[in-house]
Amino acid sequence: MTTVALAPPVQAQVISNLAYAPPQPAGSQGHLLDLYLPDGGGSAPRPLVIWTSGSAWTADNGKSGASSIAGFFNSRGYAVAGVSVRSSSQAKFPAQVHDIKTAIRWLRSRAGTYQLDPNRFVVMGDSSGGWVADMAALTGGVASLGGPSEPPACPVPYRRGSRSSARPTSCR
Repeated sequence: MTTVALAPPVQAQVISNLAYAPPQPAGSQGHLLDLYLPDGGGSAPRPLVIWTSGSAWTADNGKSGASSIAGFFNSRGYAVAGVSVRSSSQAKFPAQVHDIKTAIRWLRSRAGTYQLDPNRFVVMGDSSGGWVADMAALTGGVASLGGPSEPPACPVPYRRGSRSSARPTSCR
């Protein structure tokens, strides 16, 4: 069994409740994300870990779990985005897949603003959030699962690790 020691908290800039899409339904949290940007590190763009927590599809607060991993990744120069997707009572499948892909496209389109490297994004989560992460990685080019503005064809290099999946680097 491998044990990972979490790093002590580091200074990070936290930007909360960024809307990557309009709320649907109104007042929901399902289209919000939080960014944890490590302080310092020069001017080079940073890789990004996109996290969404699971809720057995009952809640729209998937971004909340990112705070527990941000210290570990921020101390290593990674930015972290905690992304919320809509619950199954707010929107039916495949809306959650559309949500995570919309968040990824939103983050890539603003990579320069937040000093992110759009070619080094990884998406991961736990429980239903892990399923959402896997679907984001495995369904590039599947038009019915692309959501708004999905590129028509997107080859998907896929690597599987412990609850993590690589997202295609050529799809923006």
